[in-house]
Amino acid sequence: MRFDIEDVNHASRSWGDLAADGARIYVWPFKGSASDTSRQSPPADLLRHEIGHDLFIRYLVPSTKSEQYGGDAPDWLDEVAAIAFEGETLRAGRRRAAVRLAKQAKLIPLQKFLTMNHPEMEARPIPTSSGEALQAFEPGSEDTPRFYAMASAFYEYLVARTGSPAIVAELAAAFGRREPLDQWIVERAGRGGGVQALDADFKAWIALEPLYGGARADEGGL
Repeated sequence: MRFDIEDVNHASRSWGDLAADGARIYVWPFKGSASDTSRQSPPADLLRHEIGHDLFIRYLVPSTKSEQYGGDAPDWLDEVAAIAFEGETLRAGRRRAAVRLAKQAKLIPLQKFLTMNHPEMEARPIPTSSGEALQAFEPGSEDTPRFYAMASAFYEYLVARTGSPAIVAELAAAFGRREPLDQWIVERAGRGGGVQALDADFKAWIALEPLYGGARADEGGL
């Protein structure tokens, strides 16, 4: 997948435009460049996240409806796809947040996580699938940090349980076939007993997985 990244302060094109050679263009405020001081620029680490959102919608599950968070996929899957693009700095922070939430028994139950709307859509209308989405990086809901920590941990859990680094593409294909994703996940992960048993296994995995069990839960999260 080819794409170009241009400084938003010097670009004549918009987020997601196509270059002459067919490459997708993503505009972003470069570090050290002049910027609009009336707005806080998004953290650079979020660039990969936003590109993940865009590519998922363009090539796996498009958006055919208005007033929704991303594509037609469930909001959790849209977020998992973006998180799969993130670098290790963000990933490590999300792991620490998941460990902290697990110890406080505040992880979102999978039964709810797999069916809920993105907390930001409940808190306020935010523009998505365009360059304007880049200004929506500050949480508007207290549930948003939990949602992101869940999405990150659940993605890594699914990769571990299925052995498939392409699990996002598999989930998108299952969604395209109109398969119930909760049942598909239970079967694909090899965990019997339904979503409730999957939830218990997910929490047990966080407690035992070295990347999570060894994380310091008292450090900053998102």
